[in-house]
This record gives sequence, C-alpha cells and structure tokens, in this order.
Amino acid sequence: MKKIFMSLAVSCLFMTATAQIATTTVAPARKAAVPYDSTLNWLGSDRVAAYEGQTLFVTPKEEDEQKYGYDFFYTHGETPQEMLASYYSTPHERLAGKSFVVEKVERISPRYYAFELKQTDDTLRLGFRYDTDDEDAFPFQTMAHYDYLRGFIGKRYYVKPGYLHKTDVVSGMEITFDYKDVWTVSDVQVIEGQLALLMKRGSVTSYVHYQKMTDSRLAHYYIPQSLYDKWLAEYGEKLADYTIGHKLGKGMTAEMLRYSWGQSAQVLKEGTDDIYVYGAKRIRLDRATGLVTSWE
Repeated sequence: MKKIFMSLAVSCLFMTATAQIATTTVAPARKAAVPYDSTLNWLGSDRVAAYEGQTLFVTPKEEDEQKYGYDFFYTHGETPQEMLASYYSTPHERLAGKSFVVEKVERISPRYYAFELKQTDDTLRLGFRYDTDDEDAFPFQTMAHYDYLRGFIGKRYYVKPGYLHKTDVVSGMEITFDYKDVWTVSDVQVIEGQLALLMKRGSVTSYVHYQKMTDSRLAHYYIPQSLYDKWLAEYGEKLADYTIGHKLGKGMTAEMLRYSWGQSAQVLKEGTDDIYVYGAKRIRLDRATGLVTSWE
C-alpha cells in the first residue's frame, strides 16, 4: 500500500508538470528528422532522432531506489569522450518530477546518443547519455506518449482474471475478479516508475501498466467492450462469452480466435481449410466462411 500511495502522489507531480508545460513559453526546438510515434515511450535504436523537440518528464523513483539518484546525466557541453565515460549519479531530489525539452540529439558512438536538455520552466541545461540497448536506463516519460494514453480514458475492457493488479489501490483490499467484469479506464498515472492505466469497476480501482497491455503475448487478455458488443450482435451470446472467457467454440471467426487464444504460432493450408496451430492443438477454419469448424 505504501508504494501505491507514493505512486499516486507522484502522479500529482506529473499532472502539475503537464500544467506547467501548457503555460510555459519555450524556444522552438529544431524539427526532428524522424516523426515521433506517440504510441511509444522508449524508441530503441531506430528512431532516436524523433526525441528532438519532445518534452521529457523525469519519472520519480520508488522510495527504496531514490538513494541511488539518476545516472547518465552530465554537465551541458562535455565532449563525446566525457559523455561516453559518464556514470554520474545526480541526486534524486534534483531531477525527480522535472520536465525538459530535448533541443538536440547527437550520435556519439554506435550504441550511445547525447541529448541536449533544457528545463521547461527554468534555465537549467543538462546532457543525457541515451543507451540504445537498455530501456531500463531511460528515466523519462515523454509527454507526447502520456497525452496519447490519456485518450484511453473512458474506454471499457473485459480483462482476463489475473491480468490486473490484485488489490484495490485505495483500500488495499484484495479484489475478486470475473471474466465478465467490465473495467473502465479512469486515469493515467505513474505507478512503480511506469505509466499505468487506472481501471475502475464500480467503487473498485485496479491498474495495469501500459507496456503489459500492449505486449503481443498478452494483448488478447484485454478485450475492448466494443468488440464484445460486435460479436454479441453478429454471432450470439454463447460465442461472444466464449471469446472473453478464452474458450474455444465452433463458429468463431479468426478474429475471435485470436482474442480468445492469442496469436497462433503458425497458419497452415490444408484443402479448403486454414489450420491455426497452438502448440499441439490444431484448429480448423473453413476458408470460405472464415469460421472454426473443428479442432484436434
């Protein structure tokens, strides 16, 4: 509970930071060479240049991690050689909850980039060494990604039991889950150092980290209610319930099968059928109708 309450307090800092960004005039940065994809927070190695011009929020750390501060920040203007050797530890209280505009992105080695940063509401200028191989070394949340996630507020989902946080974030009481529960996204907050979607069901509030929700291996466990309503209208309650219950039924479509069982490892063609392979199980769909006919 202590960690959850601290995380909710952190989200208040995050909300304050967004308000400051909205009202602070910042000198325009150079246009990025690569368009920024707001569905992502960490851009890996392929699209690093897209950070140029973006606003980055320094994510506060959990209480037991704060003593280590932040690594890889350095004095603005250091040479590439000094940047590569940099393992400086900046005190947590100096940077936590602050927002910076990325004024320049420069490659300094095959693996590392240098970011020139300017604080949005102050004159503080720093550098940051970006590691293309280590997402855990990226201490920021991009405001563009945060704004993208805000678009999820109000959306409703069926969630497979076990794939939301197990206790109410306010009361700390254990939550009882059922596959037919409908959860509504109520807010976006920083919890345990990551952006999370708060999910409400009546008076109960849980959460899921966005990264988990979009993991290709887990995404089918978060089914939009709009899809269930479509399946209900087109194929009836039995098959719609089978899908959100992650069961298998004759008459399912390929889309329903994917949301029920996840992405198949392989799709084979045999006569007039498409065979979806899930481990040892082979599920047959009639190619003409696109519906499940049998499995073995």
